[in-house]
Amino acid sequence: MILRKRAEEILDLVKKAENEITMNDNIVMGDVYIGTGETDGVRLMAKAAGRLQEQYPGIHYHISSGNASRVMEQLDKGLIDFGVVFGDVDLTKYSALETSYSDLWGVLMRKDSALAEKETISPQVN
Repeated sequence: MILRKRAEEILDLVKKAENEITMNDNIVMGDVYIGTGETDGVRLMAKAAGRLQEQYPGIHYHISSGNASRVMEQLDKGLIDFGVVFGDVDLTKYSALETSYSDLWGVLMRKDSALAEKETISPQVN
């Protein structure tokens, strides 16, 4: 039963790949599935995808968000084409590209908060 289930999943993935990406001399179309962590960098990726979609309107993007574990799990199962994660990646299992993008984090608080008087805030280890 396990082998049958896996074989069915493989056949489903083959059908999905055939249906999603169709290429000939003039047409590029299909679905691109992207998994990503919560980051403002998604905005940059969306801009690049938008520019590519102007050139190839048959491409459709599907973006899901989650933590690195979820993104890698989706990648392992073939549910996404690529992922954007933060931190270390097992390079024996994945191919990875580093980006020059980095998020800038901040703290939002009421003006009358004691923390609002500080110039910088950093985490402390107890």
